[in-house]
Amino acid sequence: MRTFLRGRLTLAALCLLTALSNQNLNAQDSLGINKVGELRFDWDRAYDVAFAGQYAYIADGWAGLRIVNITNPRQPVETGGFRTPGEATIVAVQGNYAFIGGNEITEVLLDARGYLHRKDGFYIVDISDPASPRVIALWDSTTNIKDIVTIGHYVVVGRAGSDEDLNRLHIIDFEDPDRMFIASRLRLTGTPNEMELIGEELFLVTDSGLQSILLTDPVNPAYAHDYRLDDNQYQIAHYDNRIYTLEWHNNLTIFQLDQNRLSLIGSFEFGNDRAYSSSLNVGNGIAVVGQYSSDNNNSPIFNYYSVLDVSDPEHVTELSSTICETRLEEGVIVEGIGLFAADVGGLIAFNLSNPAQPEKIGQYVRPGDVKRLWVEGEVAYLAHGDGGWSSIEIESLDNPLLISLEQSDRVSGIVKAGGYLYTGGTRFRSFDVSNPGQPTLKTDWYDNYGWRISELGYSGSYLFATGESGTNIFDLNVPDRPASIGSIYGLHPVQDGNMVITVGSKGVQVFDITHPARTVELAYYQTQWQTHDVAIRDSLAFVACSFEGEVVGGLQVISYRDPYRLEEVGFLELPSGARGISLSDEFAFIAVGDSGLMIIEITDPTNPRATGRYDTPGRALEVAAVGVNAFVADSLFFGIYDCSEAMGREERSLRRVSLPDEFITAYPNPFNSAATISFSIAKAGNVTLKAYDAKGRQVFDLSPTSPQQSGKHDIHWDAAMLPSGRYFLRLEAEGMITGQPISIVR
Repeated sequence: MRTFLRGRLTLAALCLLTALSNQNLNAQDSLGINKVGELRFDWDRAYDVAFAGQYAYIADGWAGLRIVNITNPRQPVETGGFRTPGEATIVAVQGNYAFIGGNEITEVLLDARGYLHRKDGFYIVDISDPASPRVIALWDSTTNIKDIVTIGHYVVVGRAGSDEDLNRLHIIDFEDPDRMFIASRLRLTGTPNEMELIGEELFLVTDSGLQSILLTDPVNPAYAHDYRLDDNQYQIAHYDNRIYTLEWHNNLTIFQLDQNRLSLIGSFEFGNDRAYSSSLNVGNGIAVVGQYSSDNNNSPIFNYYSVLDVSDPEHVTELSSTICETRLEEGVIVEGIGLFAADVGGLIAFNLSNPAQPEKIGQYVRPGDVKRLWVEGEVAYLAHGDGGWSSIEIESLDNPLLISLEQSDRVSGIVKAGGYLYTGGTRFRSFDVSNPGQPTLKTDWYDNYGWRISELGYSGSYLFATGESGTNIFDLNVPDRPASIGSIYGLHPVQDGNMVITVGSKGVQVFDITHPARTVELAYYQTQWQTHDVAIRDSLAFVACSFEGEVVGGLQVISYRDPYRLEEVGFLELPSGARGISLSDEFAFIAVGDSGLMIIEITDPTNPRATGRYDTPGRALEVAAVGVNAFVADSLFFGIYDCSEAMGREERSLRRVSLPDEFITAYPNPFNSAATISFSIAKAGNVTLKAYDAKGRQVFDLSPTSPQQSGKHDIHWDAAMLPSGRYFLRLEAEGMITGQPISIVR
C-alpha cells in the first residue's frame, strides 16, 4: 500500500520518527537473511512515452521510468527502469539522457512549521545502458512542470502556476549536469500544456491557442507566432509541414507551416460533449485520437480511440472508432504500426495499415501483483492474478530475468509437472514449457472447471484444482489432457503416500486417496486459527495460519502419525498472518504477510524457534525454499533471498546446489563456441535433445544415437557455427520433458 504524507507532522509522529531513528535498523529490517535479487512488477499509469532507437521510455506515474525494448512491436520486453520518489508524468530523450519530470517528483522536504512538501522538477538519467539507468542530476522547480523538450544541450521546461506571471518557459543549460543553470526565461501569454519542437522552432498549445518560440539562440528566445483559439488546447502533434492541435472535447484543428507563415487549413469536430481527449498522434496521413467518455458526474464509462483520415485537411473524415480496454496516451505512428503508452501501465501496438479496421498486434502492460509461484530448475513461474503469468530465469540469482509473459485471463494458481505448466483461475490451461521463453498452449478448459479454480497444487502423482465446491483430483498420465478422477475438501493439498493433507477455514484434514474416485476423510482437526498453507515432513504437518484479521499469525505443528487422531505438538506465534510455507532441511520458510519472510528452525518440532527474518518491500504471500535460498511472491515484487546465515550455514552461493533426478544444464552459460551439456534421467531409454533459437526454430540435434542408462550424462556441444543470441535446449526422455535456456556471446 502506498501512503501519501500530507499536512502537518503531529508531535506524536515526530516522537515516533525520533524513536525509529535511534534504533539500529536498516531500510529493510533483517536478521540472518540477505536479499540476492529482485524483480518489480509495480507498473502504475503510463502518462507519456518517448521513443529512441529500439527502446520506448515510459513515464509511468508513481512507478517512475520504465524502459521497454520494442524491436519486435508484437512482443515488447521490459529492459530496465528507475523509480522516482514522486509521480513521473513527462519524459523526453536526447542521446544518452532521459529527462523525467512530473508532479511532486523530488524528495519530501520539511519546513520550519512542520509541514511536508514535495517539489516539482525533473531528473536527468543516464540511459547509455538501458538495463541499468542511472540518475546523474536533479532540477527542482517551484511551479508545476507541464512538458519538457530538449534542443542541443538545453532543456526547455514549460511551467504553469496559479498566477499568470508564473506561466513561463525556462531554458536550462545542462552541458555540465553537475552545474546546470537557467540560461533564459520567457513569459507566456497563456497556461502551457504540450510542446513540440520542429527544427529550431518550439510550438506549444495553451489555454488561449497555439504559440511558437524561435530557439535559434536558446539564450535569447524570441516569439514567432501567437494564434488565438476559443478553446483550451491540450494536445499537439506535427507531421511534414502540418501542425495538429486538439481541444479537450476532441475538436481537431490543422495548421500549415510554410516558412515563417502559420495558417489554419482545416478542422474536425466529434460532436460529443461527453467525450474527452487523452492523446493525439499523427502519421502517414492519419490521426489517432485517444478518447474516453463519461457520465453526468464526469466519471469514465469506457475508453476508445478514433482514426481520422487527415490527408485532405479541408475534408477530414472519421475512418473508425474502436472500444479499447485501456486509455491511449502518447505514442508514435511509423510505417503503418502505432505504438502507444497505455494508461494502465505499459505499451500497446496496433496495425494501422488498414485504418478503417485497426488491429491490436501486441501489448505489454503491467503483469500485476505476484500472487503465487512455482520454482523448478533454473526458472520461476509467477501467477499475477488479473495480469496472467510469467517465466523468470533464475540461473543467476542476483540477476533474475523476465523471459516470457502470458497476459491472459485471471491466474490464481500455478504448478509445473514434468515439462508442462498448469494455470488455474478464470480458465484452466496447460502449457508446454520445455522452452520456458516460448511457452506453447496445449489445452484450454473453461466450461467444466476454469471459472471455479482458485488455486492449483501438485504433489506426488496428482494435480489438485481447488474451486468453490472443493478440490478436484486430476490424473496426469496424459499430461496435456488431465483427467478428473475424484475430489476432496480443503486447500493446498499435499500428498504423503496414499494420504492427502489439506487445510481449510479453521482446521486440518487428512484423506485416504487409495481409490481417488472414492476418497475417505480419516480425520479433522479444528483450530481457532485461519489456516492458509501446509507443508509436511515425517508425518508432521507444518501449518501457516493467522488470527484476528491477520494482526498476528502462527506456525502450528500437527502430528498425523495416527491419521485417525490428529494432535497439535508445537506452536510458534508470528508477528503477522502467515500466508505460505515451504520446508528445507530442518527449517521452515514462512511468508508472513506484511512482516515479510521468516526462517524457523524445526529440528525440535515441539519447540519451533525463529532464526531469521527479512522485512520484504511488499506483502509476502507465498515462498518456495530451495536449499538455502528463498523465492518469495511479494505482491509487487518477486524476491530472492539467501538464508544461509539464518540456517547456520557458512556457504553463501548465488547458485542453487541441489538438482532434481531429471535435469539438464549447460556449462559455461553463457558460452562462446563450445559448452558441456549435462543431463540426468530417472529411467533408461531413448533420449531426444535438441536446441532451438529464440523464434522456436530447431538449430541443432544433440540426441544420442542409442538408448541411455538412467543417471547423469555429458555431451560436448560445438556451436561455433551459430550466431550470438539466446537459445533453448529441450530434453525429452520416457515421458519426461524439460528445458534449459542458454546464451552464446561473442
